[in-house]
Amino acid sequence: MATEEEVTKLKDQYSFQLLDLPEVSGVGVEKHESGGYALAIHLNAKAPELRKRLQAEIKGAPLKFIESGPFHRLPKTK
Repeated sequence: MATEEEVTKLKDQYSFQLLDLPEVSGVGVEKHESGGYALAIHLNAKAPELRKRLQAEIKGAPLKFIESGPFHRLPKTK
């Protein structure tokens, strides 16, 4: 089971590489159903090809795929 600190280090190490993939809109750290933490990969679409290319985990941390679409900056409010 991966700890939050371990997965955060992996996020820092791999996020730029993952964000270079056109299907990926974000990378984060989230709780996993196992009780530990997972590297959350936010996808622009279902991206079945990407899921096949990536392993189920990176260095012991499970991957959690989230279909969220692209992120957009919200306008500032007063």
